[in-house]
Amino acid sequence: STSGKLRPVGVVVSAGKMDRTVKVRLPSQKWNNYLRKHFKDHSDHLVHDPNSSLNIGDVVALRPFRAAKHVRHVVSEILVPFGTPITERPPVPSEEESQAAYIAKRQSKLERRSLRRAAAQGSESAIEKLQALEIEAGQGVAAGKGEKGARKAGLMGNKGQKLPKGVLPGGKHAVGKIDERAKHNKEQAMKRNEKAENNLLEAKQVAENLSS
Repeated sequence: STSGKLRPVGVVVSAGKMDRTVKVRLPSQKWNNYLRKHFKDHSDHLVHDPNSSLNIGDVVALRPFRAAKHVRHVVSEILVPFGTPITERPPVPSEEESQAAYIAKRQSKLERRSLRRAAAQGSESAIEKLQALEIEAGQGVAAGKGEKGARKAGLMGNKGQKLPKGVLPGGKHAVGKIDERAKHNKEQAMKRNEKAENNLLEAKQVAENLSS
């Protein structure tokens, strides 16, 4: 597919390391202010590859598509394949197919989110739908009984919850006994006082040596 707009064209330099994501190198130019001329340069971009159709060395055309925070392009066409012929690879979806798949995935995600919120309020139908989808409604959720607020539940801790040693429910660190802490603080204070006295004596001796 071609259009009147210029499409970014680059070479795949990394593939197979991330799920449905490749790295494409786009040529560019960099201005040298000292020599007052442009030099060849390049930039690498993470590109969405919906069907894992690309190999390293492919020359591909891209189009804008925000698949993730750092993935803002999607492959639109394989211009020059490298290695495996295009006919033996999974097809590259068209722009309409990619948009339809994205909308369906987004709607499904929003529907599950609304079901979880309704289940947290005790909606019996929402809980049944989540169970049919094999999705956990949430700990402590039952029909007619809402889930505790996340903040309150976090402070109270769950029944039978194993917390790290020295940590109280709510994330606060446990403290030692008062007598032990007082003894430790007293020892530290005595050490600091002793060090201060030694420094003072040393300073006096230095002053006497300089004056004599």
